[in-house]
Amino acid sequence: FGISLLMGSFLLVAIPVQGAELSTLGASTFLGGTGKNLITSMTFDASGNVVVAGHTDGNFPSTAGAYDVTYNGPNPTYGYSDGFVAKLSPDLSKLLSATYLGGSQGEVINAMAIDTTGNVIVVGSTFSKNFPVSATAFDTSLNGYEDGFVSILSADLKQLIASTYVGGDEFDAVQSITRDSLNNIFIAGRAESNFPVTVAAYDTSYNGDTDGFIAKLSSTLTNPPAVATYVGGNYYDIINQIVFSQDGQLYAVGNTMSNNFPTTANAFDKNYNGNEDGFVLKIHVNLSGPLLGGTYLGGEGNDRIRTILAASDGAVFVGGDSSMTGVSTFPTTPGSYDQIHKIDGPAYKGFITKFNSTLSGSLLASTYLGGSSGNHEITTLVQGPLGTIYVAGKAGAGFPVTSGSYDTSFNGDEETFIAQMKTTLTEAPIAATYLGGSLSEGITTIASDSSGKLYVAGSTQSYNFPITQNAYDKILNPDSDAFVAYFSTDFKVLPLSNPPEVKKGSNLQVIASGILPDSFISSFLNLQTNTTVTLSPLTIAEKNGYTLILYDTNTLLAGSYKLKIEDQVNNEVLAESDVIQVVPENIVYKLNVPKTAVGGDDVVIKVYPGLYAYDKLISGEYALVWKNNLGNSIALTPKVWPTKGFTLLLPFTYNTAGLAAGTYTIELKENTKLGNIFTSATLTITKEISKSRILPAYNPKTYQRYQQSLKNTPGGVR
Repeated sequence: FGISLLMGSFLLVAIPVQGAELSTLGASTFLGGTGKNLITSMTFDASGNVVVAGHTDGNFPSTAGAYDVTYNGPNPTYGYSDGFVAKLSPDLSKLLSATYLGGSQGEVINAMAIDTTGNVIVVGSTFSKNFPVSATAFDTSLNGYEDGFVSILSADLKQLIASTYVGGDEFDAVQSITRDSLNNIFIAGRAESNFPVTVAAYDTSYNGDTDGFIAKLSSTLTNPPAVATYVGGNYYDIINQIVFSQDGQLYAVGNTMSNNFPTTANAFDKNYNGNEDGFVLKIHVNLSGPLLGGTYLGGEGNDRIRTILAASDGAVFVGGDSSMTGVSTFPTTPGSYDQIHKIDGPAYKGFITKFNSTLSGSLLASTYLGGSSGNHEITTLVQGPLGTIYVAGKAGAGFPVTSGSYDTSFNGDEETFIAQMKTTLTEAPIAATYLGGSLSEGITTIASDSSGKLYVAGSTQSYNFPITQNAYDKILNPDSDAFVAYFSTDFKVLPLSNPPEVKKGSNLQVIASGILPDSFISSFLNLQTNTTVTLSPLTIAEKNGYTLILYDTNTLLAGSYKLKIEDQVNNEVLAESDVIQVVPENIVYKLNVPKTAVGGDDVVIKVYPGLYAYDKLISGEYALVWKNNLGNSIALTPKVWPTKGFTLLLPFTYNTAGLAAGTYTIELKENTKLGNIFTSATLTITKEISKSRILPAYNPKTYQRYQQSLKNTPGGVR
């Protein structure tokens, strides 16, 4: 339900909106060649086309004129042999362009970004000495057994603009990429000895076994990293993802087996918990020290953080999976949706954890998310509309799907899931669905386009994976295919539970419980005249996960309104308030009371203006109080209450039976300790007359007949 608060001259109205139902699969297609195919990253270009990247074992459908139309790795010795980048139409019916990217030994593409000119930047790792690098690249040679790489392709995927190796003399991989507004490239991943760190970096020393790293590169890839740092402890550490924080710094998440991984003084957890722990850190954008934040996250089992979301309100969400060693010790918070990982349940269970922006102090929220059996992983997070997040990954049986969602049945070995949850993490998913066939699937990436469609991508082994009629590719390519699908996101609007009120001339501040799209419009429907007034907000601000909207009410006539917030691009109602009373700046209440009444009769007390008093009288905030001539209150309740309407005179019917004759005062007052009296009026109750003694009303003809009847009555009065 909604909550309204009156603060000073501002009326705060919370407008809650239920999320997407995930009931309609808009489109779905296979994408791949023979062997194994996997999409690891997805985004959109400026035209709304879907851009995906990943790796393939061969026979991938490259397009004529693409940078590389030939599969380069004859033997997938080290896993997936070539990288690929492809563009699909938004409805997933057409493959617009597609290219291979790789050398003769084996590559994986792990992540992707698009720069401000539309060029596609991909990162990953390669075992190939002949991986395509540009002549002016800062590193043109494979340095060890496995190197990371960064490659930039033109927007049409026809040219390799720049490409370089990144690494030391053993095993290195780039796992994640992000960029700033100047197209500087930030990469992160895993590294062993001799990684090219820089002098002024946070950590210039290799710490042992495998370290994480973060590096900043120019958009031309011609110079060594402007700055690069190790991040890690004395054993195994890997960074899985980096993102920018809301204040322009960098967050990084990953896994560690080091008991001395760097944490900060006020961190949520400064102690290694055993086996494999997750970690979250915040580092200055120039990659210098000291750390701005750093914490472990885990229990006694194996805990892996796979994804991070830096939300618009400053909160930080991380997702992954946790195993048990006999006792569930992963940190969940009181009141969270699911705090239990049963020993007879799934081996791995997904989790979502919410930190403050500095990663310090107590957790804001933390919950498990999974089913009753099988493995469950959260692999990707993205911000949803109006105070929600989308999560996706891999699920077993018993996942908490919602009624009416696209697929509520577990279909096979391991299946994908998509869920939408409130950011409080205290409730079951608002919407959740399975997506899959009879074998195994996994979602690796999720993204929402500008129209609100929710796209997911990953891989499947199921021949009966749900594919739509106009899909680009309807046939599974053995032994596993990549897939792309999207859901239409239909919204249900919930009204406020209590109608608010605002004085004409003051500002109306509306709080939408989430982040609204840029394209929304605000319409005020006058319920008396059935006319609509569209108001442009005075200000719009996003704060703590909410959108604060300020309206000037001067142009609204006094009356009753409903506010509707709509997405004008998709023609969807996003939020709707209950009745908002715009009242005159100074309300003078009056009571319409008869001067006299006969005891036992019904009396109608009318409140003016009833339009503004109704809700307060019904709720008990205001009261009509009867007092006798001694000033004592009389317990009298209405015989008939008014129905809700928009009349100026609001009628309350009382029966006066049992009231002694005399003069009574009726007060309209606040039902509070102060008991402010707005207005009052008096009513005189006369003695009740026996019905048998009541004479007809005077009428000359009637009176004459009455007199005649008396004369003709024996013993009658003459």
